Amino acid sequence: MNRAMFEDHLAATERELAEVEHHVAYQRELVALLRHDGHDAGQAAWLLKQFEEVLAMHITARDWARQALGLKTSRRKSRPSLLSSKRSDPF
Repeated sequence: MNRAMFEDHLAATERELAEVEHHVAYQRELVALLRHDGHDAGQAAWLLKQFEEVLAMHITARDWARQALGLKTSRRKSRPSLLSSKRSDPF
């Protein structure tokens, strides 16, 4: 793979990572809200676990591409509450 291909891969991975992070954050808040309100959060928690696994794969892919380009890996800042935002659907 040449440098341009690694850069393209990294850019695509960063975009996908941001989207998955959004899904994970929303789902975490949804699970917490369901539990807080006394609802069954089993399916929502299962989906959260799936999102977290996908997130881990994207982080690994991002770190691999950054390493191949000789860049340091970076940590993302936490995002604000998504359930209270105007956007009702995270997807």
